[in-house]
Amino acid sequence: MRGVKESQEDIVGPAGRSDLMRISIAFGLALAAAVAVACSNAILEDSHVVGVVYGRVTQPGGTGVAGALVSLVAHDSVCSSRPLPAQYAVTLTDSAGGYRVELNTILGPLTACVDVHAKPPSGQAVLDSASVTVPALRLKQQCDFCVPDSARADVALPNKP
Repeated sequence: MRGVKESQEDIVGPAGRSDLMRISIAFGLALAAAVAVACSNAILEDSHVVGVVYGRVTQPGGTGVAGALVSLVAHDSVCSSRPLPAQYAVTLTDSAGGYRVELNTILGPLTACVDVHAKPPSGQAVLDSASVTVPALRLKQQCDFCVPDSARADVALPNKP
């Protein structure tokens, strides 16, 4: 029988066991932190939704208008509602008058109404601006292997009166 004083082995077990415990605890905490970071990134990616609007801007006669300014404004559900935050996208048409714009938001998933406005380049003084509406574009969660919903919106620019 031992006296009142306990030996080091009685407190922490066989020699080296306390080191193993510290390493195990540190590994467990590091693993928990890695899982937390991975999960937070997954939540951010899951809350990122996307949809695509594409089309062509033409002039009377059907010829594509190169360099036309195309702007999109997305609204929640109906176009008479307020625009979605940060959902104003702008691009220029290519040499054939084509364009493609990806709408991104952290809201949703939702069905958006999208106003598409096209303005001719400054060198096309005879053409006027025009707009069309995409009444229902589904903005859905983005993932590595998902294909976003898309809608075609062709805009025909009229001659100025």
